[in-house]
Amino acid sequence: MRILFFSCLFIFLASCAKQESKIKIYTIAFTVYHNGIGNLYTIRSDGSGLRRLTTTTDTDMVPVWSGDNSKIVFRSFRDGNYEIYSIDTSGNNTKRLTINEVEDGNPKCSPDGQWIAFESMRDGNIELYLMDNEGMNIRKLTDNPASDINATWSPDSKEMIFTSMRDGNDELYKMNVANGELTRLTNTSSWEKFPAWSPDGKKVAFASDRNHKEGIYIMNSDGNDVQLLLEKGNHPDWSPDQRQIVFMKNNGIRMGIYKINIDGSGMQKITPDSLDSFFPVCVHPVFKQ
Repeated sequence: MRILFFSCLFIFLASCAKQESKIKIYTIAFTVYHNGIGNLYTIRSDGSGLRRLTTTTDTDMVPVWSGDNSKIVFRSFRDGNYEIYSIDTSGNNTKRLTINEVEDGNPKCSPDGQWIAFESMRDGNIELYLMDNEGMNIRKLTDNPASDINATWSPDSKEMIFTSMRDGNDELYKMNVANGELTRLTNTSSWEKFPAWSPDGKKVAFASDRNHKEGIYIMNSDGNDVQLLLEKGNHPDWSPDQRQIVFMKNNGIRMGIYKINIDGSGMQKITPDSLDSFFPVCVHPVFKQ
């Protein structure tokens, strides 16, 4: 009986190890603050390969991968006003994409590589805009007295989910990019922010304080079947195989980047304790026509 027990235990542990090994290592871009100044870094999901991409005395922040993962697009104050820039993943060839006297920020690249959505105060309040990869052909996506922020693209680049206060508090809405048609996805007395669409288009991760439990939630992309993944996390993103969620979390001393399996198990810190780390975004599957 003793031999049988240990044999079964060995098989179980081996099965767990085999299952864990199937989670491929992926790369995460994020912002690190040193003395209040933000710069861009990348790191592998196992905590290896930490690399600094930018060195500025101003602030670079909120990175996002381009459609083909060859560039990082980000918000920067390096020219005295928050504008949108791109940089090669090697850390070279920085390019300014927006030039405007008001703030532009929070860029999100479409998976098909054609467009960059971003936030701007060009009409006096925060709206969503669209531009091509060269910063040209700018057009307005939303037009509402309330703030529209935190856009995330569907995998086919045809829809977006974003946060808006147009009905009195921060809720999530889905928009058809071609015709602007809106569908409200959440309807609570709480706030819902930072949506992230899963690579297969079926799920959306987001942050909320609903039911007095501030943390990360997952729902179907139609707004149904909302489930709490974990408390005290923020700014979620999906791993390329969507088996994990990467997020930022304060450990009581400083902010760090963590990962957790989508069943709520296996939470691990990725970034070193010495870094104050924010706004993680995972490299994503390259879109195929």
